[in-house]
Amino acid sequence: MGYLDKDTDVHTNHNVYILGAGFSKNAGMPVLKDFLNEMRSSVNWLKAGRRSELDATRKVLLFRKSAASAALRVNMNVENIEDLFSLAAASGEESAADNISTAIAATIEYCRQEAKQSSLLDVAVSKNSTPPISWKKTNEGDETKTKFKAQLYDLYAGFLNGDLCDAQEYMNNTIITFNYDTVLEDALMNIQVPIDYGFQQDWTIYDDSWPKPDPKKKALKLLKIHGSVNWFQNQRELQNVTIYRSYELGVNKDKMPSRHVAIVPPTWRKDFSGPLSDVWRESIHALRDATRIIFVGFSFPDTDAHIKYLLAAGLQENISLRNIYCINPVESVKDNFMKIIKTDLEEQKIAVFCPGYTSRLLNRFAGEYDSFPTLFNRAISANFAITQFTLAGEKPAFGSA
Repeated sequence: MGYLDKDTDVHTNHNVYILGAGFSKNAGMPVLKDFLNEMRSSVNWLKAGRRSELDATRKVLLFRKSAASAALRVNMNVENIEDLFSLAAASGEESAADNISTAIAATIEYCRQEAKQSSLLDVAVSKNSTPPISWKKTNEGDETKTKFKAQLYDLYAGFLNGDLCDAQEYMNNTIITFNYDTVLEDALMNIQVPIDYGFQQDWTIYDDSWPKPDPKKKALKLLKIHGSVNWFQNQRELQNVTIYRSYELGVNKDKMPSRHVAIVPPTWRKDFSGPLSDVWRESIHALRDATRIIFVGFSFPDTDAHIKYLLAAGLQENISLRNIYCINPVESVKDNFMKIIKTDLEEQKIAVFCPGYTSRLLNRFAGEYDSFPTLFNRAISANFAITQFTLAGEKPAFGSA
């Protein structure tokens, strides 16, 4: 970090990663276009003893039916769960919004439980390095390295936290996510990285199920703009947030009828109040200090229109920014990205669209000169040699070889 005067610092190595639904796809989480179909698929699963969630899901599907008339006059997609969520909030239908919150959380839990176990990846670890305890040692290796099996998202978490990367002076990492799921939290806990959600202490109650952080380890700031399925509160905007280890624990331990999962629609209100105001404020601070902003699996959907204003609020006082990157395998996302970012930044190579899947954070094509980690100044340490891998459903993105 460079010092200019008593009010100004130049941050020379602060990466802010902004995650969209595509980041969690390989963990079995649905992207927006598939969400309502997964909700429909969850009905039989919900019938097996999850009555309140089943009732909320039934009401959401009925609300979707009634919302079809709005789509005859307004350009909206009633098959998009976030369009429905925003419509319920804009209509002042709090009960409908609460039903959608519950149905979204239940659908995510259904997908989590139904997801196939992700394949374990091979990692050769230098003898002088200590891997996370969640990695499984194999019988292979040599005099210099020991081989381990590691979960894909444990590796993502290690990269985003910087633990897999070469040690650097002033390295700082912040995550802003628009996802409701706890895929990243689960992985961070697997590799024993403490999590800082950005709340002020007055708002937050941590349930006993939440792991006690290691005071010797720096917490990774994980800012969830739209809330999280493991957060519960009494009334929107007003009451403390209770944080559980998982949605399932929150549902099972918290039977109060007034409680609901604390997630909000993307366009909910013009201002964020109560606990989420802390998250919004911390996100602005992170963007204000960002050296690099990296969008991962984010498609810039119309329902997330306020991403433009979040970026503007953070960047209006930023003197440290060097690059804005967008990683996505879908070519049309580049147009969405450049609707938000000034086109002259692309001409100056400050804004860069990177065609590729999230796996490119760890993986690279043969003969590739620059990998994504080196592009983001996060070269993966030679102490961790990750075997090249192929994930189901992933093909080389357009323009890649």
